Amino acid sequence: MRQTTWTDLCFRIKALCRGALPAGSNDFTSLPVLAAILVFPFSLTAQAGAGEELTPKGFSTPWAFVKTDSNRIHFAENLDSFFARLRNLGSDSVRQVRIVHIGDSHLQADVFSGKLRTLFQQKFGSAGRGLIFPYRMAGTNGPRDYTCSSNVYWQSLKSIYAGDGPSLGLCGLGLRSSNAAPALYLQLKQKEGTDYAFDKVTIFCKDASGAWNIGLPEGGVLPTKSTQYTTGAKRYHKVRSGDTLYDLARKYGCTVRNLQRWNGIRGSRINPGRKLIVGVTRKAIPEPAVVKSPLRPLESVQQEGGAHHVVFQLDSLLHAAAIEHRGNTLLHGILLENTRESGVLYNMIGVNGATYNHYNQAAYFLPQLAALAPDLVIVSLGTNESVGGRFDGGAIRRDVERLVRNIRKELPGTAILLTTNPDVLKRRRYLNANNLAVRSILLGVAEANNLAAWDLHTVMGGHGSVKKWRTAGLAANDAIHFTPDGYQLLGNLLFDALMKTYDVAGN
Repeated sequence: MRQTTWTDLCFRIKALCRGALPAGSNDFTSLPVLAAILVFPFSLTAQAGAGEELTPKGFSTPWAFVKTDSNRIHFAENLDSFFARLRNLGSDSVRQVRIVHIGDSHLQADVFSGKLRTLFQQKFGSAGRGLIFPYRMAGTNGPRDYTCSSNVYWQSLKSIYAGDGPSLGLCGLGLRSSNAAPALYLQLKQKEGTDYAFDKVTIFCKDASGAWNIGLPEGGVLPTKSTQYTTGAKRYHKVRSGDTLYDLARKYGCTVRNLQRWNGIRGSRINPGRKLIVGVTRKAIPEPAVVKSPLRPLESVQQEGGAHHVVFQLDSLLHAAAIEHRGNTLLHGILLENTRESGVLYNMIGVNGATYNHYNQAAYFLPQLAALAPDLVIVSLGTNESVGGRFDGGAIRRDVERLVRNIRKELPGTAILLTTNPDVLKRRRYLNANNLAVRSILLGVAEANNLAAWDLHTVMGGHGSVKKWRTAGLAANDAIHFTPDGYQLLGNLLFDALMKTYDVAGN
């Protein structure tokens, strides 16, 4: 009988609390386990802290529908260069191993990717927080381990809206300021066991030729400004037979409620031939006056960057800083590193509603991605392709191949890992045959182009398995997204698959 690990116990406690252990499991042994934890918490805490890894070898879950026996990396030989860098990490020649994880709404909140960041850095050391973006200032959800504020209004831009894609870059989002002296203050939150102090800051922007400065605001945090917007350009879609509001919302990155409000629709019926507004660009109303926020300069050296990024090397480690630009600017992202420590730098790039095609359209995405110099690029896209309206497998394959080809052109020799799309339902209850088609396309592209692949769809349990994940409290009610526990589990599973392959490659 396999020995129960601390991770197994944690999952079983959560499942018991929900009443969500798999039907027919007859796992009555979990009841005394729960009682033992309640009665003897200090004993179990001591055992868990005695050197057991967070994700032990042979990781498993209490849910029989999760196919841990299928949890492996396909075409794993294509990760040899990445694993070689990991093995040499800490030597004079390898101070950092850099990972970039690209995706959609499954990544934007940074729960899935954040779990992977934690696991990699616990095992191999931390080289810093990595790439961040002021998501909340852009009016959308984002990671919770840092905050951003500013002395001015910023206009948010998103790659999936018409007219904005060509001007965007690394994060698929942008913040634009037309103020004469915009400053953005960022603060990393301190968490037990995690220290993301930084001494190197890279600013990704449309034009790096302007005057940038880095410092600390006099008096502490900059007060957050409430940006006021007016309606700008609109994007339209002519309804075709088979279109639904739900499909259009997924395709254009908005919500059904948005579509109803923009078009004066009650209910869900739309007639073929009707022209619908499917996107509205917001335009920031200019501020009544320029607000200057004095910064206390930091000892730093501006290093050579590139056409679309600026680099500052600081003399001390910080958990907060402000960046300032003279004149209007378009911000694409900020990279925070700790160059004093060797370890993994794990960067997340996630955009709600994104597809392979959206990243192909962002003009500055590839050159700025090259500036991150990743050793491994993980691409977790395909969900929005599978739940869109009119399905075109040929177009999807071309989009995937184009992104892979462009990444390889900018980053020759970098390992690439494709993850297949998760199982999802249509309109919360119907099986979606497009899941299988997208999965097949992604695995086919990986095999034909010497890429590694992680088959998430199969690991979940295959076609229709998201229903069981939802019942167990691991998937959200929309049967597309996951709960925080579900995303944490995905992070554990992918890390376990990678580490099993890493161990085999090392032997």
